[in-house]
Amino acid sequence: MPGFPDIGRDNPFLMSRTDGSIIDAKPYTVNPGEDERERRGVLGEGHMIRHPHEGQEANVMPFSYNVDPSFPKDLLPLIPNRYYKTPGLLYYSRSPMRTIVFVATRHIRDEELLLNYRLHPDSELPSWYRSRDTEEDRQRWNY
Repeated sequence: MPGFPDIGRDNPFLMSRTDGSIIDAKPYTVNPGEDERERRGVLGEGHMIRHPHEGQEANVMPFSYNVDPSFPKDLLPLIPNRYYKTPGLLYYSRSPMRTIVFVATRHIRDEELLLNYRLHPDSELPSWYRSRDTEEDRQRWNY
């Protein structure tokens, strides 16, 4: 991945899954020759979910999900992910596309979606960020 080991320096949209996979959740981009409609999946709004401000609680949580190679091809445009490096023909047949989905933690109606970002407690944190639960943050980062 570009910039390894400091891959998050210029990209605040990186999210890690519990299996160690890294998901780049920044808004979609269109590659030359690619139909824009193919990448603008209706399910691809996760990059718009904000961290809760003081007095707010998160109402969604991340869930690691693998899109199996047998996933219906006509539904693939709804999935806003793509591989960083396209797997080879043999590798692709056994390789799920790793992604993150956001699951509501309660009934949500006419509300903004909020996610506890749980940023690394020892990193340089943005001025707007306030930890919601320091112990949870430490557990997230395995220390």
